[in-house]
Amino acid sequence: MTNALTEALAAAGVNFVASFPSSGMSATQKQIDEDPRFDSVFPSNEGEGVAICAGAWLGGKRPALLMENSGLLLSAYQLMRLNAANEVPLLMVLDYRGDIGEGNWWAVPLGWSTESVLTALRVPYAIADNAADVTTHVPRLVLSMLHTKCPVCLILRRGIVLE
Repeated sequence: MTNALTEALAAAGVNFVASFPSSGMSATQKQIDEDPRFDSVFPSNEGEGVAICAGAWLGGKRPALLMENSGLLLSAYQLMRLNAANEVPLLMVLDYRGDIGEGNWWAVPLGWSTESVLTALRVPYAIADNAADVTTHVPRLVLSMLHTKCPVCLILRRGIVLE
């Protein structure tokens, strides 16, 4: 049985997904990797993931990048230099580490910076608190991505249940 994120991505026409390890999205990443509706890759670093998704877009695919929010910080240069400057759309889906209620002290600073970094980079974003939000936000974000030809982002609250 697939979950809300997998189904929302497929319904929005996303057919290429690059993923990085994320405890909050591990079940989704496994589903996507096994789902014939998606081409799935696991790049070695987040900047490389942005570049691979750009290549997928230029090759006729509709890409998404799944990672923890730490990956946003690691890929900011590529997002601006490659995607924003050259009008290459990308949907990022972030696992919100450091969000309110985070149990790992080391992740808290990631929560402090995620939304402000997205705002500074002028990347439109939405936050999903539950599976219904995912179903609502993904098609809207993909539509924005396609019309603006720029990156967009869906942030998944920690502990969100996608089933």
